[in-house]
Amino acid sequence: MLTLDAEADPDTIWEHARRAVAGQPEFLRIKPLTGQERAKVLAFVKKQDSPETVVVQCDGALPPETKVKLSWGAEIRAASSIATDKDQVLEFSVRPAFTAHVECRDGSATKLRSRFHQGAIQRSNSDQTGGCTASTMTVSTSL
Repeated sequence: MLTLDAEADPDTIWEHARRAVAGQPEFLRIKPLTGQERAKVLAFVKKQDSPETVVVQCDGALPPETKVKLSWGAEIRAASSIATDKDQVLEFSVRPAFTAHVECRDGSATKLRSRFHQGAIQRSNSDQTGGCTASTMTVSTSL
């Protein structure tokens, strides 16, 4: 999601914006989201819609904890038809993978302790269960 100083033409974003992941030499297209797809993302991140906000999607999930470069290409035009005159490269870091760890807190397997971690979110809780199995899982998440 990018906040620009003017509304951009989505067709020129599709034509001239690219992304590259560290360790992968090529720049690939990104898709500007419109309509319901865009509205869902904005609602999820609790951001007011505005014409200056651009929501884009990569062609697949990004590997966790990697560097990504977004090339905002020359010729991307504002709705007023004014185009950028040179490429701009913006660098981002992909967040860590979502992880969850579940373990028994006592030998009777009546209390379950779980920890969830995604970025700055950490949560611990206890619950009653008839039995438990210690496990760790990693889940890839993307919007």
